[in-house]
Amino acid sequence: MNTRYDVAILGCGEAGIFAGYELMHRNPGLKVVALDQGADIYTRSCPIVAGKVKECVHCKVCGTMCGFGGAGAFSDGKYNFTTAFGGWLTDFMPKEEVMSLIDYVDSINMKHGATDKVFSTDTPAARALEKRALEHDLHLLQARCKHLGTENNLKILQSIYEECRKGVEFHFNTAVTKIMDLKGEGYRLITEKGDEIDCTWLIAGPGRSGAEWFSNQCKDLGIQLINNQVDIGVRVELPAKVFEHITDVVYESKLVYRTKQ
Repeated sequence: MNTRYDVAILGCGEAGIFAGYELMHRNPGLKVVALDQGADIYTRSCPIVAGKVKECVHCKVCGTMCGFGGAGAFSDGKYNFTTAFGGWLTDFMPKEEVMSLIDYVDSINMKHGATDKVFSTDTPAARALEKRALEHDLHLLQARCKHLGTENNLKILQSIYEECRKGVEFHFNTAVTKIMDLKGEGYRLITEKGDEIDCTWLIAGPGRSGAEWFSNQCKDLGIQLINNQVDIGVRVELPAKVFEHITDVVYESKLVYRTKQ
């Protein structure tokens, strides 16, 4: 089977979801398809969460990582509003524009049920904590934070899915095995089932689970790759009493120790 679309979106994580959302609202006449090797937001499941097994059995397609909502679908829904960590878009766009887009995405989440309650590091107590941290060469990164909660986070994604499916055609449980350049006429996606999907424009947001596959596709297509920075988090668990002078001030803190390169 060969089908032609104006735009094809690879991956239904946050990038793919909001790409489809914008396309359907800004140009309703476009024929848009989104593909993901995982399931939709209602049928995604993990054997561990379901209580069927006690440890990972390495499913062919990970129900936690793949599907509508991506790796964050079953998280507790913590959102950090900042350009200080979590990405490198400011290498390509002004910081103010990136923050404007972050707030815009938040407004869409709020439309679908997200809280308007925000925790912030922009308080006198937080600034005092920042000064104390600097005395030990630790840097408190500034951010606003929202906590949606696991259950509400899932409901918000379900609501966004119901809106998106009005203007975007979704193909779940559909793994793309190859991307072909049609030389000026767009791209052709070959699925694991042998179907062919042609598109004029291709948006790729494969996420962590598809990163290695996508990098190989880029090499085959002659697309130059660069190495991006990675934020590494270290979890430190201590008795609540030890950390209460921090947790009483900031809801979600990021302390960075800057080492010389």
